[in-house]
Amino acid sequence: MSASARPPCRKCLLSDEEDRRAYATIRDYIDSLDPASKVDDALYQARLMQCRACEHLRNALCLKCGCYVEVRCVKKRLSCPDVPARW
Repeated sequence: MSASARPPCRKCLLSDEEDRRAYATIRDYIDSLDPASKVDDALYQARLMQCRACEHLRNALCLKCGCYVEVRCVKKRLSCPDVPARW
């Protein structure tokens, strides 16, 4: 099955993909954020786990808000857009 014919990846993050180019761009962005604006790694991982279990995760995007989950989860000022929020 070609990549264009694959169904959307449910429960996948960019860091899960075999082609790491997109993840490298997102990782560079996350690394460029002010450390004071980011949650610690334990909270980041906990948020990602909540997103992995969510039915609104498709191809590393949150279907509720359109954000890359890995970016939304790292920012202190953001919360889950689901109602009720998962984190």
